[in-house]
Amino acid sequence: MDLNLQSNQLLPLFNKGIRKFTRVFREVYEREIAQEIDSKSAAANNVLSLSTKSGIKQSLREELNEGEVQLTKKMREEKADFVKKFQKHQIKSKDEDFEKALEGK
Repeated sequence: MDLNLQSNQLLPLFNKGIRKFTRVFREVYEREIAQEIDSKSAAANNVLSLSTKSGIKQSLREELNEGEVQLTKKMREEKADFVKKFQKHQIKSKDEDFEKALEGK
């Protein structure tokens, strides 16, 4: 009977200990993440302040639009080159040619 009573008392203490451990572990983990986020935002602010101090006045949206225009132009040129390369391999045939080729099959 004494052993049963001890096991009934041991389980709640174990549960309480595990909960305390996970709470402390979560707090440490969250603190690490908060410090990492703060350091990244501080670095981003430093870059932003350096870019405004150095005279860069182009906004992020303007820079993105300019990049989009350049990328679209490059993609069109690459597509034209691709089509030009493989145009010489194009099969030129008519429906009659296909019918003749498929007659025996």
